[in-house]
Amino acid sequence: MELKKIIKTIEENRPLLITAAFIGLVLGIIFYFLPSKYISSGSFYVSKKTDKSLDFFTYEGYYAQQSAITYADSVITLAKSVDIKKDVLEKMNQPINEKNLRELNKSIKIKKAGPQIISLEIKGRTYELAEETWIKFSESLIKKSDEMNENSDEKLVVNTVSEKPLTRKAYRSPWAFGATGVLAGLALGILVMCGKEYFKNY
Repeated sequence: MELKKIIKTIEENRPLLITAAFIGLVLGIIFYFLPSKYISSGSFYVSKKTDKSLDFFTYEGYYAQQSAITYADSVITLAKSVDIKKDVLEKMNQPINEKNLRELNKSIKIKKAGPQIISLEIKGRTYELAEETWIKFSESLIKKSDEMNENSDEKLVVNTVSEKPLTRKAYRSPWAFGATGVLAGLALGILVMCGKEYFKNY
């Protein structure tokens, strides 16, 4: 009985659901054609300097690698800290406030890609902004890491794999935007339909 009632309600509100899905599709297409962001990405290599005469397959060589692997986790934590973000904003002559800190934090994606490799992605509204932010971020991270190691282990170093990051326009699928718009429209349509049915009984 309940199933029949649900089917009947959907049939009665079919124009509403179709209209809502269509509006969602149109909005999805509109969002797709809005200016897309740019992404700058690159990697860092964390290592520990050793005597070049030492073979890797020695205790000293093995210990150096293990120290670098452990230190890579600390570098990621440092990269996520507010100290680095503050330095980046200062380098880019931007006010240090909650709004700018939040925006910078949302644009950054950093993770450990391998035992001694850290990858960094930064989004920006323009090609220049994305690339400049990545470069300033890497400079701040390396400088702060070196300063901290002056009082602990100066042999631990962080270096960029490439001089400049790879910067490109973020890929956006029109199908994904369209499908998301349709689903969002249907969800809104169903919500309106349920509201109508609820208030109809009162």
